[in-house]
Amino acid sequence: MHGDTEAGKLYVVATPIGNLRDLSARALDVLRSVSAILAEDTRHSAKLLRSWDIATPLVSHHQHSGARAVDRALRQLNAGKSLALISDAGTPLLHDPGAPLVRAAVQAGIRVVPIPGPSALLAALVGSGFPADTFHFAGFLPSRQGQRLHLLQQLSPLSCALVFYEAPHRLAKTLADLQAVDPDRPAVIARELTKLHETFYRGRPDELLTQLREDPNMARGEMVLIWAPREPGDLSHAPARIETDELLRALVREVSPSAAARIAAKIIRGSARGELYERALKLGAQVKSEGPNPAD
Repeated sequence: MHGDTEAGKLYVVATPIGNLRDLSARALDVLRSVSAILAEDTRHSAKLLRSWDIATPLVSHHQHSGARAVDRALRQLNAGKSLALISDAGTPLLHDPGAPLVRAAVQAGIRVVPIPGPSALLAALVGSGFPADTFHFAGFLPSRQGQRLHLLQQLSPLSCALVFYEAPHRLAKTLADLQAVDPDRPAVIARELTKLHETFYRGRPDELLTQLREDPNMARGEMVLIWAPREPGDLSHAPARIETDELLRALVREVSPSAAARIAAKIIRGSARGELYERALKLGAQVKSEGPNPAD
């Protein structure tokens, strides 16, 4: 071990999400003083270390590392070596690997020391303009539309801000799903946070879809999606009140009318699948006549 860091500590260190100058002085001290840095992607993290002239050895530690990697790290910690855990960007464990190691360290009586810093989740939330005293973070939305719609329906009644990570290639589909679930509830898309082209897009789902058609850069880079808190007492779009046509229209853009009816029947309880299928056929013909969605 080298430096002044006490033996046997596991440091969980937040690293920049874009702007390298967001790395704190305390984080720099820790990264320079520990015996090794456990990194999600050593090639990516090596660039950060080089930019700050940090020579501490990097060790690969990601979601596929498995129990052997955790055991190896625990042996080093128990032997009196201190380690730092980092992710590719931002605060580790927030939809990043590392939780098994931290949990094992806690169970083994090893001191875990968080070194706070950059977080895309918090940066987007405080820049959104929505109340941030309470919020629900749901990570990445499901890639399958039926699962995504079902989750949005479950979360929609919550009165707090809803925060998601989203992939650029799914943004248009997710906005269409938001519109199907609650068309009047505004949202904010925060992209490229702390970077040169940091941008906040604001509006109802349909307004954001319009912006997306007009600005192709909107679907590029890293992004956070925030759905506004529900107004107190507003139950107009509770799960039982989802707009059937909006849901089916969003579904038939991606799947067959039969599959759309099957998915919708799972989301809208009490709806007859046969009726949903007939409606999906009509809406599918309308969607087909309208041509491809420019936002797809």
